[in-house]
Amino acid sequence: MVPGGEKQTIEVTSQAPLLDTADTRLEETLSTQTLSALPLAGRNMISLVTLAPGVTGLGVTSNGSPGSGRDNYSTETQVDASANGQGAVGNMYVVDGLDVTSSIRAGVLNMTPNPDSVQETSIQSNTYTVDYGRASSIQMMMTTKSGTGTYHGNASDYFTYQDWLARTEFTRSYSPFHSNNISASIGGPIIPHHNAGFFFFTIEPLRSSAASSSSITFEDPAFTAFASSAFPGTVANKLLTTYPLSNVSNVSVSQTAADLFPSTCGTAATNGLPCGTAMVDTGDFSSSSYRNGLQYNVRIDKDLKQDRLYGNFYRTTLNSNGVAPRAAFNTTNNYYQYALQINETHTFSPKTLNEAAFAVMRVEGIQPATGLFTVPVVNVTSIGTGFGAGFAQGDFIQHNYHWRDVITHTLKSHDLKIGYEGLFGDDVEVFNGPYDQPTFDFNSLLDLAKDNVYTESGLAYNPLTGQRDQYNWNAAGVTNGAFAEDTWKAARRVTLNFGLRWDDFGNPWSRSTNTAFSNFYLGAGQTEQQ
Repeated sequence: MVPGGEKQTIEVTSQAPLLDTADTRLEETLSTQTLSALPLAGRNMISLVTLAPGVTGLGVTSNGSPGSGRDNYSTETQVDASANGQGAVGNMYVVDGLDVTSSIRAGVLNMTPNPDSVQETSIQSNTYTVDYGRASSIQMMMTTKSGTGTYHGNASDYFTYQDWLARTEFTRSYSPFHSNNISASIGGPIIPHHNAGFFFFTIEPLRSSAASSSSITFEDPAFTAFASSAFPGTVANKLLTTYPLSNVSNVSVSQTAADLFPSTCGTAATNGLPCGTAMVDTGDFSSSSYRNGLQYNVRIDKDLKQDRLYGNFYRTTLNSNGVAPRAAFNTTNNYYQYALQINETHTFSPKTLNEAAFAVMRVEGIQPATGLFTVPVVNVTSIGTGFGAGFAQGDFIQHNYHWRDVITHTLKSHDLKIGYEGLFGDDVEVFNGPYDQPTFDFNSLLDLAKDNVYTESGLAYNPLTGQRDQYNWNAAGVTNGAFAEDTWKAARRVTLNFGLRWDDFGNPWSRSTNTAFSNFYLGAGQTEQQ
């Protein structure tokens, strides 16, 4: 008979406490499992900022900046969230130590990472550490994923379309739309079974479109025929006959000449315009717009004897379009972003290490990038559908450079940190095209037919000389900061943190002759009114 062997099993489970009694900081920490499991609208994890304690607001909005949307492809993402009685301009967003908050528009993100590339996110609304400045409202810190010794990854598709939306008592159907937001990631060793480092790669394409319908007002063909007969050689006649409307249904006459000129129609004052002539029509314009984006990210890690190196690169592109009732004035828009970060941590001894990092980020948006820009913008009172494509290749560019160095030393029960960081940001607006294109306003369709312009605007002038000039804004600024921090384990149950930070936000300066900064100087009066 064989005696039975002894078997012992030890099972260890751990769960993060809902309330951390060792810290007074208001903070919400979200792991990669949480980010992957939550049904994020547009797969934008920044919306989760409103879940943190002490934070109020609606989250990510799709207005306020060119190309904005509730996804990860905007070069300027607006976030409606705040804490501590501060506004959204006091928010700060950091990815792996890189400040991705715009240097030009406070509280606006220049990069929104794919949640599948993020390992952990912490959202703080008070008791910030002194490692970073500029945040008086919300500080959101994101740490990206790195590769490991084994290959791993995931793939998903966030798909929506009109038939999957819930109906209500008042809404039984929706205009056609679809959004196909795919994400995939893979990470592991660069070379299996070799100490060549690790990689992690994510890619997230978006293909979406939406149909819409709106009520518009426009000139009736009867008036176009009258204008061609009465004023055959005018510019307006060419506009009316060359750029007709399309995709308009349910057309009806809303105003006749008798409605617009009740006392003068049919007389010489209106060039014999018959009172019964149909002037303004109302109709439903149907269109379909698209929003296609792509973001990919690659991170490389390498461990050496006394150094840990990693580099992280993000690239985002977005293409969209603008649809006009006059098809000749349809436009397309292009937006681009990239961010590169290099980080090196050197261990001098078991108690002393130094972390150095450098990062660069560039965003650019051309809105619109293509269109018929040889036709000026023409607006006419009484009709809502004018002529022209609009802003004529307005190109905005921003560069952000961020560098920092932090040395950490452990001295008995003290963890000491001393660090420095610098930020450079610029704002380049190549708006020569938009401000070389005039906008003409006419008081009536009849004035349009006669080329009788009421106002001309939209052109750039030199205020000192009164002469035409180019609009080319180019300004930059530098911020420097230094800090010292002591985290002291005073007792087994008591940890104290002391920190001091100094920041110099400097003054912006001009980098072009067309960019001027000036000050207000009070006059000799005794009051502000004087």
